Amino acid sequence: MDNPCSGYLISSGHTRLWADAGSGTPAQLQRYARLDEVDAIWISHLHADHSADLLTAYYAALYADLRLAAPIPLYGPPGIAERLAHYLTNGPRRSPTSASASFGR
Repeated sequence: MDNPCSGYLISSGHTRLWADAGSGTPAQLQRYARLDEVDAIWISHLHADHSADLLTAYYAALYADLRLAAPIPLYGPPGIAERLAHYLTNGPRRSPTSASASFGR
């Protein structure tokens, strides 16, 4: 996908922050860093074009060939945990797998 929604990789020294996870951004992110090389994910606001691929990242952290040293911290506005839970369950009830707002095993 050549034109993903909003998503940026911000790097400084050895620190990598994935800012916004719009649809299509994980594929572009992988051109520069693997998910297990990302230190944190930050979502600017809860519109889907900035957060829809949180679900993709969540499942990649669980099932892809990655070695996460620790869960990837997820930062965002109030309601970010509920948004992720909604993606995971397709409803407002939180899934047991979404008990934390971090990705990883």
